Amino acid sequence: MRRVLARWPFLLLALGIGVLLILVTYPLSCSIDPLIERAKGEIPEAKVIAYLEAVRQGDEVSAHNCWRPANEHLGPDYEARRQAVTEAISALGSNFSFHVLNVEWWRTCCEPGVIDDPKNAGFARLRVTIGEPSGEKIIYVFDVLVTGGSYWGELVGCPVRHWEIIDAYPDGEEPLYWMWPFEIVRFISA
Repeated sequence: MRRVLARWPFLLLALGIGVLLILVTYPLSCSIDPLIERAKGEIPEAKVIAYLEAVRQGDEVSAHNCWRPANEHLGPDYEARRQAVTEAISALGSNFSFHVLNVEWWRTCCEPGVIDDPKNAGFARLRVTIGEPSGEKIIYVFDVLVTGGSYWGELVGCPVRHWEIIDAYPDGEEPLYWMWPFEIVRFISA
């Protein structure tokens, strides 16, 4: 009986250290993972830049590989959109310039909505100017989603995300895939 009682302080100490390690490392994972994502090029801006660089170089295969692969869930218009956007940007020639104007971050867990904290985002909407260096520029919107479509951020320790372009369109047009703000507007105006 004394042996068992003698082990309790050790077991409580081990349990306390375990809980302390979880409390210390859990918040750290949410601050370290964005650094890992940036180093691996797994951020929405990097995906859009890789796509535009591939288009500029005339590498249509690499450009299309930056997008989520077409599937039946995305619908028949998805492949046509990807092709049309790539052709429109390619028509600018190999000397076009581009600049990311802003990134709008969205949560994808629970109910999608715009958020301020990118570490909890599972979706990003980027506005990018594209055009000839000294000529007219057009603003394109790029919708970029985490692989799998849902991201829980801090609720699950901020795992490293992998991003894919799921849509691109001239500013002012409606998206094909991420319809949240448009669906809400349609519902309210109906």
